Parts: sequence; C-alpha cells; structure tokens
Amino acid sequence: MTELEAFIKQDITDKQDTAESPSFRILHNGDSALTVIFDEQVSDGLSLKIIALRKVLKTIFSNKLTDIIPAYQSLTLIFNLDRCSKQDSTPNTLRKVINVQIAGLDTKSIERKSRIVKIPVCYHYDVAPDLESFCKFTKLTLKQVIELHTMPKYRVNMLGFLPGFFYLSGLDKKLYMPRKSTPSLNVEAGSVGIGNNQTGVYPVDSPGGWQIIGKTPTNLFEPTNSTDKFLVNPFDQVQFEPISLKEFTKLVEGDNDSSQKQDAK
Repeated sequence: MTELEAFIKQDITDKQDTAESPSFRILHNGDSALTVIFDEQVSDGLSLKIIALRKVLKTIFSNKLTDIIPAYQSLTLIFNLDRCSKQDSTPNTLRKVINVQIAGLDTKSIERKSRIVKIPVCYHYDVAPDLESFCKFTKLTLKQVIELHTMPKYRVNMLGFLPGFFYLSGLDKKLYMPRKSTPSLNVEAGSVGIGNNQTGVYPVDSPGGWQIIGKTPTNLFEPTNSTDKFLVNPFDQVQFEPISLKEFTKLVEGDNDSSQKQDAK
C-alpha cells in the first residue's frame, strides 16, 4: 500500500465539496487541479511552509501530478487524470495529507539551502525607458532610486508569469509606483521593473506593464540547462548591484562573443 492509499483509507468523511480547516482552504481549480489557500498574511514563514509542503506533496502524490505550483499564499496541484483514481484528487484526500504533514514540515533545510544571488543592474536612461518618469513620480533623484533599490536583500516569494520571472518582497515604500495603465507590447529580457509594491526582472522578451528602471546583462532563464533552468528559486534572496552603462555594454558584448564562439564549434 502506498502512502497516498493509506491516507485515502483513513475514516474521515468529507462533508463538503470544498475541504476546509482553520488555517487553509482547498478549492477546485478547473477540472484537474486543486488549490490550497492559506489564511495567513504573506511572510517568510508562510513562504517556507508552502515550499516545504510542495516538496512533501510532490513525493506523496508522485507521478499522479503533472505540476505543483507555489504562490504567495497558495499551492496548486495539477493532477494527471490518466494516472489518478477519483479519490486521489479530491479535496478530502488532500486535506488528510496536509493535516498529517503540516506540523512536521522541514523548513530548516530550505532555509539552509537558500542562497543570496547578486544581480548587476544598469540604472541608465538608455536602457531603462521609464526611469525618468519614475523619478518624477516618486520625487526621487536617480542616485536615491539606485540607493533604495540596491539596498535590500529581497526574498524570492515565487516564480511565475514567465519562465524564471521571480516575485520579490522587500521593496522600499518610497519606490512604490502603479503599473502602467497601458502595458508595453515588448519589454526586453533583463529589464528590471517595479509594479506597485513589487520588483522583479523580465527573463525573456515579453509584453509587460511594470515600470522599467534598469536592465541586467545576466541571463535569468536557461531552457537548455538540464539541471537548473532558473537563476533563482523560491526563498532565495536577491540583491541588485549597480553597474555603469559602460560595464553593462561590456558584459553584454562578452556574452555575445561567448555565444558566437559556441555556435562556431
């Protein structure tokens, strides 16, 4: 008997289609997914809990899942219906598993494995189309923007929107600015943006509505890398380091030279 089958056999009756507990709710998300929503404020502690729970559920449900996606206050399990019985993917089964596992989650190992990733950023009008309007809106000088944006060690709360796009907490309130009312049709890869109380970096060219205040030459997403496609992972920390336009150009040209040499082989 597998661990999952043991949970299913527990004599707990699910009286509602939506399973609930004092600290989380489980809701249907389409025809093949369940979302666990935690009734807690966004915090490092909650992020740790969600990441640790993801690891446990991935092991227990194994190949019955096609994906399991962490977010700020939730965790979504997408089931492979070809490999699941009806009981495997019910809110009641998931609630049983979580109730048993949540008290003993190993969050310390996740804390130990988290890294501080330093990312160089060029804060220059030539590579940051919204930098001038951002300074006007926030009533800050360019120097103040750079100092405030590079000072914190930001927490990676989740990845989403685009492959390798990380959502960071810890932005100084003086840098808050609403998203654009009309999104840009193309935001270049490496663009560093701010949207409301969040900051992040676009890993690939994409439409986007955040205010672009800088750009990094660092590649955040390596789809051909079989071991680690993303530069950062949830619960890592990110610190931005300012570089000049000259340094930025030199780093970009260096990457292009490397790519050309690889292509020539």
